[in-house]
Amino acid sequence: MAANGGGVKTNGNGNADQEKVILTPVAKGDDWTILQLDRKRVEAETLGRDAHVAGGAHKGLVVNRQLSNVADYGDPIPAQVHLDFNVFLVDQKTGKHSMENRLLKFWFKPEIDPEHQMWLAAEYFKELVNPETFPRDYVGFITRLMKLMQKTYTTIACLKIHLKQLPPPSVPPKPPIWRAEAESNKIEILTEESLLEMIERAFPNGLAFKDIAKCTLSSTAEIEDLLYILAHKRLIKQLDNGTWIRWSGANEDDSNLAPEAQTTFTIGKHMPTLAPWEQPTIAIITALFCEKIAVDAMMDHKETFVRYQTQGEGTVYTLGNIGPHRVVCTKLPAVGHDRAAMIAAGNTTTRLLGIFQRVEYVFVVGCGGAVPHYTSYQRHIRLGDIVASAPSHADTKHPYIYVFCDEAKKDPKAGTVTYATKSWRPPQQDLQMLAQQLQHINSSDPAFRPWKKFMDEGMERLVGHEMMSFERPPQETDKLYMAIGETDVIQVSHPQPNRATSVDDGEPESEDVDGVNTALPRIHLGPIGGGRAVIRDQTLRQDFATHYGCLAFDYEFDPVLESIFGNRKDHYMCIRGMSDYRDGMRNKEWQPYASLAAAAFMKAVIMTMQVQEPEMPAPPPAYSYSPQAQSHHHHHQNRPYQPPVQVLPSSASPIQASHHRPPVINHSNGHHHQQLPRSYAAPAPEYSKPKGPSVVSAAGTPPQQARQSFV
Repeated sequence: MAANGGGVKTNGNGNADQEKVILTPVAKGDDWTILQLDRKRVEAETLGRDAHVAGGAHKGLVVNRQLSNVADYGDPIPAQVHLDFNVFLVDQKTGKHSMENRLLKFWFKPEIDPEHQMWLAAEYFKELVNPETFPRDYVGFITRLMKLMQKTYTTIACLKIHLKQLPPPSVPPKPPIWRAEAESNKIEILTEESLLEMIERAFPNGLAFKDIAKCTLSSTAEIEDLLYILAHKRLIKQLDNGTWIRWSGANEDDSNLAPEAQTTFTIGKHMPTLAPWEQPTIAIITALFCEKIAVDAMMDHKETFVRYQTQGEGTVYTLGNIGPHRVVCTKLPAVGHDRAAMIAAGNTTTRLLGIFQRVEYVFVVGCGGAVPHYTSYQRHIRLGDIVASAPSHADTKHPYIYVFCDEAKKDPKAGTVTYATKSWRPPQQDLQMLAQQLQHINSSDPAFRPWKKFMDEGMERLVGHEMMSFERPPQETDKLYMAIGETDVIQVSHPQPNRATSVDDGEPESEDVDGVNTALPRIHLGPIGGGRAVIRDQTLRQDFATHYGCLAFDYEFDPVLESIFGNRKDHYMCIRGMSDYRDGMRNKEWQPYASLAAAAFMKAVIMTMQVQEPEMPAPPPAYSYSPQAQSHHHHHQNRPYQPPVQVLPSSASPIQASHHRPPVINHSNGHHHQQLPRSYAAPAPEYSKPKGPSVVSAAGTPPQQARQSFV
């Protein structure tokens, strides 16, 4: 890995080669040591006899054997960047655990700007803790610090190291991401939680008794008892074909909620079709059950249809309103993490877009794995934060929103990696522009965060949800671990706001820090990555994220994106709430909250979208263009073109909907003709209702007539 832009070894004038990196012990206590590395241009003859000048492979390194005579070992000039981490080591001979805190303080040459300072410090750290080269012993660690500073990061002027021995942990840390591969296919003794999770993964497919028995060591009687307990709690339901599916997850009596928050459930082999004006124009795709529940909490006047089949895949569609928009939400019936399951997810997406053909906007919403930044708070992504897929501003050559890695080939001799990738970007980036606008207004006015309001409203609807809590987990559970080998672990402290430091004082971060509430989700825009070829390898994951500008990873949603692209949908976006530091599938404690955060930001974007209302009080019989409609509305031809998604000025709240909107003029292929709106809003209350099928009212009441079977 090369540190570009001022951090690479210089060979043109030889200055970097003439400079020496000098190690000086600053102070020492019973369980702590402070060392300092300085970059200086000195001649060997001018050094004292206590200095050891290295030769051979370590030429250019100097070690002072004596402690510095400085009485005050503080920092006369504050460090420009701090980086703090704990190292958990295991003695290979005795098996004993030890823990040490290591604090790095950086000072750079004057020409390096603050943003580049943080980037260089982060790259220095990533190269330092590379699992293949990380030294386990004290001397090797110090030598590694000096060599990186001497050869690669030549713009670091001074580096101070604080080392402190800590009491060994009673329980050594074991990051969840390490256990995931081993446990994903593990046969286990069933509990209520694990059985419910199996049924949730399969939903909307039913899970047969024989399929459950294959995955567990539990007896038939134990499985039957657990199924009875979950069914008694109304968490699962047995279908006519004998399989079990996940039920609503809440008490079937939701009459205590407001009418718009209540849900109607229908299970059967056939589902009704919708009248043309009831058809959704926005589709939302989820993969986990908690993601589906979180999205449903954002909708009003919901109707959920679960279609099951004796053979083949089941489907679930929840239709409802988000503001003035009609939306449909589905869950992918993926079982496990194999490739075949994700391909089936692509088929489900194709079926969704084939049934609801008036959908023009697609959101893929749920959990993701954060890509952390070890020195910059602004670029650091924590659990609970939100990443919306958008092109990277830093890399204009690759304006994609999602990049999938099929294969990663390492060349050990050259020290390079070649990635085989597929990438996607929507032809129209209106949704990305709206997300960017929401982020921009929030950065100017931190009090503006409509997604927080939507999270609170969703939380009220989800209170008391059986077996699942959507409350934010304690902040201290957000631990950033790095693996260094088979047994050793590094825990890195999170960067703090408005400080060039990642020092963690151990206090909970639920209060404001320098005016920033770090317990609230922050919004990030950038590409999202996927592919087990890089997700499974920590070093590749970091390198891939750096190369392609990825801010988050999800598991493998390339079949879903491929289906959206193949169905010629021009507007789509992935929105991920961060639940772990891998791919969003590993840390169940954070998944519900992360799902709710992603769903709330999705609602904020949707509420910003403009809705076109019909000029006539009666809704049109279909969404097709006709010459009669053109002649009837010829007096609108001189109106300026207005896109289906409106980007408002930053001075206006994007949540405020306009009451008078002109129709859309289609300029495609050089022709100018009237086109009916892409997203249909109900007529205002004063309009008289037409005869025949009922329509969605201004309050969003779901229609109850003119339904026929479409399956």
